[in-house]
Order: sequence, then C-alpha cells, then structure tokens
Amino acid sequence: MRVLLTIALLVIYVRGAEATQLTTPRTTPCASMLPAGLVIRAQANEKIVAGITDGPLILTVTSDVWLFPGKPPVVPRSSKLFANVIESKDAGRLTGRARYRMIINSILTPDECAYAVNAKLIQAGNYKIDEEAVVGAGHAKRDLVTLLFPPTTFYQLIRIPARGPKLVLDDVTTLSIRLLQPVHLLDTAAVLAPNASGRNVSAQEASKSFELQNGLLSTKQFDAAQEAFEEVETPATGLGTHFNESSCAACHVARGYRRLPGGSGPITELRAGHLGSNNEFIPAPGGTLVTTKAVGRATPEVRVLADSENIRDRFVTLSLFGAGFVECVPDDTLRRISQEQAAKSNGRIRGLAREVPILEAPGKTGVGRFGWAAQHSSLLSFSADAYKNEMGITSPLQPRDNTLLGDAVDDGVGDPEDNGEDVELFARFMRALSAPPLLLPSAPKERQEIEEGFTIFEKIGCTTCHLPELVTADAGEWINGKTFRVPAALGNKKFHPVWRFPVARHRNRPAHLARRNAR
Repeated sequence: MRVLLTIALLVIYVRGAEATQLTTPRTTPCASMLPAGLVIRAQANEKIVAGITDGPLILTVTSDVWLFPGKPPVVPRSSKLFANVIESKDAGRLTGRARYRMIINSILTPDECAYAVNAKLIQAGNYKIDEEAVVGAGHAKRDLVTLLFPPTTFYQLIRIPARGPKLVLDDVTTLSIRLLQPVHLLDTAAVLAPNASGRNVSAQEASKSFELQNGLLSTKQFDAAQEAFEEVETPATGLGTHFNESSCAACHVARGYRRLPGGSGPITELRAGHLGSNNEFIPAPGGTLVTTKAVGRATPEVRVLADSENIRDRFVTLSLFGAGFVECVPDDTLRRISQEQAAKSNGRIRGLAREVPILEAPGKTGVGRFGWAAQHSSLLSFSADAYKNEMGITSPLQPRDNTLLGDAVDDGVGDPEDNGEDVELFARFMRALSAPPLLLPSAPKERQEIEEGFTIFEKIGCTTCHLPELVTADAGEWINGKTFRVPAALGNKKFHPVWRFPVARHRNRPAHLARRNAR
C-alpha cells in the first residue's frame, strides 16, 4: 500500500533579513515546470519518532534532481520540503503498529524557486509504506506465540512489549517522494504582501485536502472530534423535539471514498417569512428557519407553517472545508475589503461587514462570516447555533429548546443537554479541516482554457466579491473576542476562497431572506 501525500500549494515563512533574499537575482533560472514521475530524495532535519514528533516539519533534499544532462538541476541539493504531520502514533501493546504520515506542502530551492507539490511517498528507509503511512516493523514470531498463549493475568498482560520497535526516521533515513502531477513554478515574491496591519510578511499556503486534516490536532484529538461530528443523536440525548437532522455529518457529508465528512450535501433547509404593511420582511414565528422533522408523534414544524408565510426558499448545505482559515481572517481585513469594494466597482458593489455577537465572549462582536446570513463570526458560536437549531440540542451558549413556530416546547431532557463538550469538538473538527484542493486538469489545453476563463472572471469584476486569496492572522494573535488564539496550523496562511467565501452576496431570490438574521 502506498502513502498518497495530498498536497497544498507552497510558500515559505521568511523572517527579517531573509525576506530581502527574495529580491536578489537568482544564480540559476527556475524550471517553469517539474514533470510527473520525478523522484526527490530527502531527509528530515530532525529525528522523527512516531508518537512523539508532531506539527510542522522540514525536509532537506539530499541529492540533485536533474532533467537534462549538462543543465543545472531543477531541484538542487539542500532544497527544502515543507510538511505537516497528520498522523504520529506509537505501537500499541496488544494491537497496532507504529504509524507516521505527513503532507508535503511545498518545495523551495536555494534560489527561491517555489513549487506546488502533488506527490506520494514511495520509500522511507527500510520501513513499509501501508495504509497511507510509514508503518513500524513487527515481530511475527512473538505475535504468533501471544495469539496461541494469550496472557491470563494482569502481570502477564503488562509484561507484553509494544508491537514492534519504535518507528524512527533519523537524519540519515532517506525518504523518496515521487511527483504524481506536473508541478508549476510559483512566484515567491507574490506572497510578500501587506497583511491587515500593513506589515510586509510572507504567508504559507494553507494545506488542501478532502482526506487529511491540516495538522491542527493530533491523531487522537482529531479522531475524537470526528466521532462527535458523526455521532447520531437520539431523543435520550436531547434530539428534537423539532429538528432537521440527527448528526452534523448527515448534512455535511463525506463526498467520496476515504473523504472526510464536512462537504456540501443534498439536504436543504427551509426558511420562510412574509411582507408587512410597509413592504418590510417579517420572519415566520420563531425565526426564518423552519424545521422539517419531529420526535415520535410530534407534528413537524413545516406541516403547521401558515400559508401566509409565503416568502420561502431552500438553502443548500455549505461545505466546511477551509472554515478554520476563514475564521482566522482578521476582522479588519473584511472591513477593509468592504470599504474598498465601492471604489473598485465604481459604486456598484458595497459589501456589508456585519457586526454580530460572539456567543462565547458576552458583550463583544466580530465580523460575521458563517451561516447564510453571516450571523456568526466564530466556529464555536456557529456550532452551538447549529446544534440547537438543526438538531434541537441545547448547550451553555444556546440553552433554550427549539420552539414550534415561536411556542415553547419541552423535550423532557434537562437543559443544557450538552455541557459544551460536543460544541467544542464540532468547532475543533471544522478548524482542522484542510482547505478544498484546486483540482486542475493535466492537459495543457484544458489548463489554458481555465486560465483564460479566470482572466475574464477578473476582468469583468467578479473578484471584487469572489476574492482569489485571503491571508489569516499571524499565529499567536487573539481573535473571537480574545477567546481563541490563532494556532500555527492556521496562522499566516494563504487560502483561495473564490467560490467558497464571497465577501458580498448576490441578491438571491428572495432578497429579503439574505438580509435577515437566520435563527
């Protein structure tokens, strides 16, 4: 089995005097493209021990990579590969071998040639590559003895050694990586741009994958968060009485084999209201969101919705991939974009930077960015809102049960039904999801058509709202009313929200719903 390294687009964090190196002439020209099938050999800059080594990782290329004899190497020795550790697990005592898995984010040569990477690990010293990870060695003979003569006492149990020796990739272990697709040269100077505070910094490309997390959490933490996200709730745990679905993953589905949940899905939610005497929009009793299911013999809310609530529309489930990066965009960046839109569009567009309450920081507000009405600025607030309104489960941030068109309903389970732990796990899961990958065709003609299409997209002004790029706050900065500190996995990262996160919205039918705060 092989390790498929999902890949994010590039760049390197440059500090102080190192930033000036980007403006110095290159000693050799950069290759415009690295072909598929190219093998790069590298070693870790530090000893890697499964179960201990985690977080960002730097590999150093150990031998020149050539395309043509007599020409300079396209990836010279001492080039850097930047990676995030996705899985780091020691061997268990009874079952399970040590495992180690990483995502390669980018390549940077000594001459500052930067490349995106789509590759797989094909060799890691003498270790086996299996189930998308480097796997530790085992002891087949001892395993057979343990199977035939299992321990009968606690003392015998704790005397069983770990299943195989430690998985260690030291600084002499060669890792061989093969490119799966052509890799194109990227402009490293383009990443040196002012952030929201006006400082000139470099931003590293956000990790991109539908299958692997972005390195925010350890394997154990991520598994716990995913389990909570996929858990099916029941009336005994507080489901309902009125609700739309019984789990987060029921709406935010895993769209494809081996993909993580969190994608968009076919389930839509109904929102409704009517026009008042002054042609103003008035939400349906209890709020615009109308639930479609009910526990037991209770009547679903949608069945008793009055015909007079005749402004209705269905909203699709949005993807959550990259939500953690969206959360970490500074409020001031979004405010500035809103102010600049009018000038860029000759007054035709002016996005609204909506200031909304931060539930976990009473009395404080932030710029809304989650939900169809941008009604939440933090993923914790967003999680508590969805837990209550989509599943009918209360928490300390949303302690009251759903209503039946505004009338109080008691589901018989004491409130809050969640002590806040599940809401926190939902937020952690969403923050750990990588950004959606950009899936470009390998055929040059098709790639050219896409590039031409984007040129037109830019020319006619679509990028005024559908921004090609945003940069998150620096790692260590406080956001969400100083309740969440931006972690290294999310801080100072570039991501590309062209389709995912328009900063101003079209006037969708019906326009009134887009202007109202969703329940």
